[in-house]
Parts: sequence; C-alpha cells; structure tokens
Amino acid sequence: MVRYVFRRLLGAVFVVWVISVVTFSLFALANIVSGSSPAYLYVGKTSTPAQVAAVEESLGLNKPYVVQYWEYIKAIFVGRPLTNSP
Repeated sequence: MVRYVFRRLLGAVFVVWVISVVTFSLFALANIVSGSSPAYLYVGKTSTPAQVAAVEESLGLNKPYVVQYWEYIKAIFVGRPLTNSP
C-alpha cells in the first residue's frame, strides 16, 4: 500500500513538472515567434529602447531561459516579490 501511494505521488509530481515545462515553453515560444519582448506590452507604444531594456532587466527577461524557468518554479512555491516592477 505504501509503495502504491509513493508511486502515485511520484507520478503526480512528474505530471505537475511536465505541465510547468510545457506552460513555460509555450510562453517562451510565443515570445520567440512574435519577435518582440513582453516588455513592449508593459512600457507601451511610445517607448525608447532604454525603457524596454530597463523593464527586461527588472523582470528578468534578459536572462537565459533556464534561469527564467528556475525563477518561474521558485515563484510558484515561494511567491514572487512585487518589488521587481519598475
């Protein structure tokens, strides 16, 4: 019985991990395909490249995808501080 529960819990953790990878990958792929950064949505149409770069820096969008994924997972479990916004 303990083995059964352990296997089911391990399977559930695996499924949650796969869903998180797929979700993060879809958003990252959408940003790659669109050719623009989500920072443009934040700063608006009349933005300068310096403003976009500042928002990307503050949101961590200029980091490698592996680091962004780690921060995404960390934010799920411990929360994301609201002080990152410019």
